[in-house]
Amino acid sequence: MSGWAFTRNTLSIAAIASTVLSSSMVLAAADTAAPRAKDSSSPPPAVTAEAPFARLAGLIAAGGKIIRNKGIASVTRIATGVYCIKPDASTAIDTSKSVAVVSVEYYWSRFNEVVAQWSSQGSGCGSGQFGVITLGDFNLNARYSASNDVGFSIYVP
Repeated sequence: MSGWAFTRNTLSIAAIASTVLSSSMVLAAADTAAPRAKDSSSPPPAVTAEAPFARLAGLIAAGGKIIRNKGIASVTRIATGVYCIKPDASTAIDTSKSVAVVSVEYYWSRFNEVVAQWSSQGSGCGSGQFGVITLGDFNLNARYSASNDVGFSIYVP
């Protein structure tokens, strides 16, 4: 009886060790980060964004350079982490009545712990522009502060 128990425990330990080893290999593979823009201060020239149902769509690199554009007249950074996106006049977008959807973009951001948020009011951008606030938690302490290191996309249906 004790031989059987020993064999059962040995098999369990082997199964656990195998699981831990394979999990470690998966985690090691996940630690290999996908490539990012090395210097997003000099991105390629902007190209037209394909967004058939959007009135405005854009991909903005960390720092404010336009990478892809549909309906954006300009992007201006007025303070650290505060971007003002002015729609092209041809879009006929009324920013006081429109809703913008904003999301962080991995490749054009310099770090992982970052966020991008649309600010419908209080951004300092003034009328006729969408305000976008970008923040980062660079000390990994859950304290986010304004940052120019965040690439983001913006979409206005």
